[in-house]
Amino acid sequence: MKKGICILLCVISIIACSDKEYMQRFADIKYKGKDVPTPAIKCNGFYFDSDNRKDNVVWIFYKDGTFVKTSLRYKLDSLLQERPINLNDAIMKWGRRSQHWGQSYGLYNINVDTIYVTIYDRFYWYYNINKYKCKIIDTDNIIFCFYESPSLKQKDYISSKVSYKLTFVQTDSIPVPDNDFLKKKKWYWKNESDWEEYMLKRKKK
Repeated sequence: MKKGICILLCVISIIACSDKEYMQRFADIKYKGKDVPTPAIKCNGFYFDSDNRKDNVVWIFYKDGTFVKTSLRYKLDSLLQERPINLNDAIMKWGRRSQHWGQSYGLYNINVDTIYVTIYDRFYWYYNINKYKCKIIDTDNIIFCFYESPSLKQKDYISSKVSYKLTFVQTDSIPVPDNDFLKKKKWYWKNESDWEEYMLKRKKK
């Protein structure tokens, strides 16, 4: 029994060390905790795959650099017929009192005409990183052109060129991101002092 526990602890320790290295190498976009100018794109609605209106997945860019990819409760072509569009009612939610939402959470940076997105998907005690690259056509249209799933092992590295046109739709409101699980992580923040301030505010609630 003790031998089994020791083996389990060793495995967990190895995973923790590799996870730390993984995050240090690939968690390249950090949260600043404040709004930043985003004149190249729009943040008062969502982007969707304009060639596939039967889909139910939308992308949302927030002014503070937060990125969310989420599913809707029904198909896009139905939602697009509504005016005004109430995105908060349309998104798929779950959990107690339906307080959770969002398929993937991450951060984005804009460099001239290119959007770089790093997604942090949580799996139990570790995180998996995926990266997107998009070319900006104008504020209403972007092209999702590259997908990457980095790995410490070269054989597990995945990348693919893609080509999806995403078109913007304005909504009457934007739901608050359900990403406290990321904000509690020190590595998520650009400045440690901002993380400490955030955690202090959480304790006072």
